[in-house]
Amino acid sequence: LDGKTKKLLIRGNTTALYVPSGNVLFLDGDTLMGQAFDAERLELRGQAFLVEGGVGRSSTGGGSYSVSGTGTLAYAGTLSTPGRLTWFDRGGTPSESVGAPDDYPDFRLSPDQTRLAASLVDPKTGFPDIWITDLTRGGSAPFTFGPAVNASPVWAPDGARIIFRTNRSGGLQEFYGKSAGGGGKEEPVLSQTAVHASGVLSGNML
Repeated sequence: LDGKTKKLLIRGNTTALYVPSGNVLFLDGDTLMGQAFDAERLELRGQAFLVEGGVGRSSTGGGSYSVSGTGTLAYAGTLSTPGRLTWFDRGGTPSESVGAPDDYPDFRLSPDQTRLAASLVDPKTGFPDIWITDLTRGGSAPFTFGPAVNASPVWAPDGARIIFRTNRSGGLQEFYGKSAGGGGKEEPVLSQTAVHASGVLSGNML
């Protein structure tokens, strides 16, 4: 991390991940590929190989997959594919499910793990909105109201507010914050003006 050498490994809009087996995983469309990686020379080796097909992306375009320290792969299917949010223990045994089967691009547990903020795609508009589910008492309620992309919820450390991503102002991605209880006004955290000024907008977020 403190080195000055930079080498291009993969060209394209993808999410790359180094895994303990010595390979780099990356998405090519919705196909998860792997290729051997020389960590000393910072170079890929050999030919890329197929790992899994039909791997989805989050609403930000990032790959919806992860690999554990022991090499176990977990991934979500492609967007617009109904799925079920289900608790699993560390042995892989499912227990209870949360909500009905639907299209969930991304989701995040509250810090105290009593609430779930999930982006849910409206089949009529194709845009996601954020819903809050009370995991203790049950029941869900909308947190944002389209028509626009409202997704990628992030809880404040105390669980009192949620920051989320939206393109309601004409395509550029902005970040707004709102009380996690659903009341109060939505307030801009990173506006279009700030995005233009800072140059932090990533093509991965469109």
